[in-house]
Amino acid sequence: MVEDYLQTVPEKSDLMKPKPSADLLVLLTDAFGGRGGIAKFNRDLLTALCQHPEVTCVTALPRVIVEEIGILPAKLVFDVGASRGKASYLYHLLCLLTRRQHFGAVICAHIHLLPLAALLSLWYRAPIILNIHGIEAWKRPQVFGLNLSLRRVTALVSVSQFTKRRFMEWAPFQGNKGT
Repeated sequence: MVEDYLQTVPEKSDLMKPKPSADLLVLLTDAFGGRGGIAKFNRDLLTALCQHPEVTCVTALPRVIVEEIGILPAKLVFDVGASRGKASYLYHLLCLLTRRQHFGAVICAHIHLLPLAALLSLWYRAPIILNIHGIEAWKRPQVFGLNLSLRRVTALVSVSQFTKRRFMEWAPFQGNKGT
């Protein structure tokens, strides 16, 4: 799963490929301490990424934590402070910009977070991998800067071909870059 996920980044240039021994940045709604299918998917994703031998560190910023987070995987930096509201999320992103010089890739685990991921991608000169889960991607969501942000996406990962097809009907997304 992780190899497939990391290989979704097209070989456009060395600048846009995740670097070996990559540090990854993941923007997500919820994972550890979350409920439901997207939270479960994100927990599995973070765990798999942390177990990959070429990944040195995974930094995740969750928007919501509603339960105990439990035991976190080795190599995961899970910024719980980011989950205390929108202002806190932005504050923790800005703090990250001042602390970290590089990420090999930005993984955006929800389409509503894509404009933030696009800005981080520009700052870190890193590719964006967008995960789409379902109904939130079937119609164009009213998210400021979404169309422009979609043009920065390097690779798309969809939970189903149905969701991918519905997404591709409205999204200004170039080519067949998704799985």
